[in-house]
Amino acid sequence: AVGLVATIVARWSRRWPPRAGATTFCQTIVPPSGLAEGVERLLGALGYQGIFELELLERSNGRYAAIDLNPRVFGWLALALRAGVNLPALYCDWLCGRQVVPLTAPAGVRYRWEDGDVAHLLWQLRHGRPRAAASVLRPAAGTAHAYFALADPGPLLARGLLLARKRLRRRPRAPHPSEGEAQERRGPAQDRAGEGLRAEPCAHDETHHWTETPGGGAADDVEPRDRRFETGA
Repeated sequence: AVGLVATIVARWSRRWPPRAGATTFCQTIVPPSGLAEGVERLLGALGYQGIFELELLERSNGRYAAIDLNPRVFGWLALALRAGVNLPALYCDWLCGRQVVPLTAPAGVRYRWEDGDVAHLLWQLRHGRPRAAASVLRPAAGTAHAYFALADPGPLLARGLLLARKRLRRRPRAPHPSEGEAQERRGPAQDRAGEGLRAEPCAHDETHHWTETPGGGAADDVEPRDRRFETGA
């Protein structure tokens, strides 16, 4: 049986949406004791070989519970590359029969999903949490980004244009002049009869506007940051 060829384990600090979403900011950590062996048993039972992402919850007894397994390349792959673990290249080498030296990402490497973190910041401000919002603005040197790179600004520019285009599409359409004239010709009784058919804006549209990747409780019941891990290999 083939064990883990390369491993990167990260603990998230922020998500979007905040209550149950994708990671917007995380940092690599030293793999907890016994985690690699447990992951190998899980993948062995499934018969899976390849790049994957596994999300875990740390339980109160110190054990880990798997909550999501994605058998594919994952969204925060930029963190693995910044940490020196080039998973796609290692996987290709392994498929081609080349010798691969097992790697584990060092602790302390950070990752940020830019527009997801901006959405998280705005959400915290709307809920009266300025200190939590300020944490988003705190600089972190050496952070890997989902889109931003000085050597290649194209992806961030394309992402910004895409979000702006989506935002413009969400703006309410201005009524045609003929629609206003038709409204004036309607009587009070007709207005009351049509009230039940008027469409109201969806109150939850704003919440889901920034959601682009797969990823409850009350607003003050956000899951503790030190209880959820993500591991990729």
